[in-house]
Amino acid sequence: MFLEIIFFAWFLPLVALPLAITCFLVYKSKNIIVKIILGILIPSVSYSLIFADEYNGREKFSELCETQSGAHIYKTIELGPEYWSEEGNPTFIYPKGHRKNGDITDELLELGYSKERIQNDNFVSGLNISELTIRIVEKSSNTTLGEFKRYGYKGGWVNNITGYHVTGKYCPQFMYLSKNLYPKIFVKRAD
Repeated sequence: MFLEIIFFAWFLPLVALPLAITCFLVYKSKNIIVKIILGILIPSVSYSLIFADEYNGREKFSELCETQSGAHIYKTIELGPEYWSEEGNPTFIYPKGHRKNGDITDELLELGYSKERIQNDNFVSGLNISELTIRIVEKSSNTTLGEFKRYGYKGGWVNNITGYHVTGKYCPQFMYLSKNLYPKIFVKRAD
C-alpha cells in the first residue's frame, strides 16, 4: 500500500498536469478555434510523450518477432543410425523424465559440438526488450551450425511501475528446442 501511495504521489500530477494546463489555456483563450486546437493538441502531445516507449517497444518487438525469432539453421550434420531409434526418433536428445529433458546429450556434445546460451536483457536499449540465443557450434571450425532466438518484451516504464506482475510477452512463446532446433541441425544420414 505504501508503494502505491508513493507512486500516485508523483504519477498523478504527471497525468493531471497536461489536463490542468489545457483547461487553463482554453479558459484564458478568447478565440474558439484556438480553444479547440489547444484542447486537442496539448493532451495529445503530452500523453504521446508519456507513453512513447510503450508504443515504440511494441513496434520493435513485433518487428523482431516477424523477422528474427525462431530457429535459424546454417549447416546440417548427418548422423549415423546409432543416433536414431527404430521409430526414427533422435536418441541424442534426453527423454522426458530426465533432468535435462529435451536437451542434447553429453555424448553428442563430446563429438565436437558445443551449446551456447547468450542472454541479453538490454537488447534494445531503453525499450525493455531482451534476447535469448541458443547456439550450436562446431568446435573444430568454430562454425555456428544453427541458433534459436527468442525475444521478450516487458512493457514501457508506466506499465512496469503500475503493474504488480509484469511477466512480459515472448516470441516464440515456447522454444521446444528438441523439436525446433536440434533435429534440424543433426539429421539422419541416408544409408
